[in-house]
Amino acid sequence: ESALLMKFCSRLAKDLNDWLATDEAKEWTDRTNVKVTTLAYHATFEAPVILNEETGKYEVTAPEIAMDEDLLVQYCTRNADRFSSLNSSANASYRDNFKAWADVTEQMSIWKYNQAWYGERLQWNGYFSCMQEDYKFMFECGVSQVMDEGQASGTCFTAFQNLRGFLAGNLHWDCNQDYQALIDSYFNR
Repeated sequence: ESALLMKFCSRLAKDLNDWLATDEAKEWTDRTNVKVTTLAYHATFEAPVILNEETGKYEVTAPEIAMDEDLLVQYCTRNADRFSSLNSSANASYRDNFKAWADVTEQMSIWKYNQAWYGERLQWNGYFSCMQEDYKFMFECGVSQVMDEGQASGTCFTAFQNLRGFLAGNLHWDCNQDYQALIDSYFNR
């Protein structure tokens, strides 16, 4: 299903930007290079690719689903092990699929869950131990946007949600910062 969606979205991005370049779209002249965003999630999670053994890179399974440069794919790590880095063997299928998407798209975004959900709320969330490694991996793969979803409202929170938000914002800005110094600055402000 992801192949069909990518074919549709790539065509939409191309057709939309071609139309924006016409006289008919004069009133929209301030909107050039519009990016179309779609999700790699549920039925469209698996990248429509095959691995080229010679190059070690993934390629689309058919030329008609080549990704347009104005298509941004937002990859969701919905069921990944949040106690382990996205780049770890515990998340090998997510890591490999993420790399596959990164190889065949010009624009990459990620929707990451950084906390425990539902029945996991009583468990310690080990996301702090892999957070910086995840950000480094994402940016090495060419991610331009991160939605690091946490709990912002409600009545039941996991531990240190505000610290997670602080670290996510800082690591998104520069993933090579001194991680321990960031934690210390949070608690010593």
